[in-house]
Amino acid sequence: MKSIVDIRLQNFRALLAKHKQAELARMIGRSPTQVQQWAAKACGKQTKGARNIDSITARRLEVALGLPANWMDNDHETSNAPLPGAEPTEVAQHSEQVPGASFDWSNIPPAARALVETVAKKSSEGDLDEADLALLLSTVSRLSSKE
Repeated sequence: MKSIVDIRLQNFRALLAKHKQAELARMIGRSPTQVQQWAAKACGKQTKGARNIDSITARRLEVALGLPANWMDNDHETSNAPLPGAEPTEVAQHSEQVPGASFDWSNIPPAARALVETVAKKSSEGDLDEADLALLLSTVSRLSSKE
């Protein structure tokens, strides 16, 4: 059985096949050097500074890339499924059904799409309480005032 460390490194290799190191660094707010250290470890290079991917980094990658929660912790090697994010997200596919969604969803960063999808999913499941809604409204109000 693979360790969580090995699974995360394997999944990071899959991400590297789709994204440049500098792009990943920018998306998760880390230095290119740090991403290079993870890449070295993921590719099996025994270089000084090679690092494993911790839980916090795994979650950052998932959010930034619009991956499902805990995607980095699951072994996808035996699955032939494409890397999530290769297709438009559900929100992007149905944006014509969302009032006011007349903008191009393909220009929305994956992390922002993931947040919108999470809010929509939790709302449809009835999992948003008054405190959640108040926080969301406060955030939307603050963002609207920046225009």
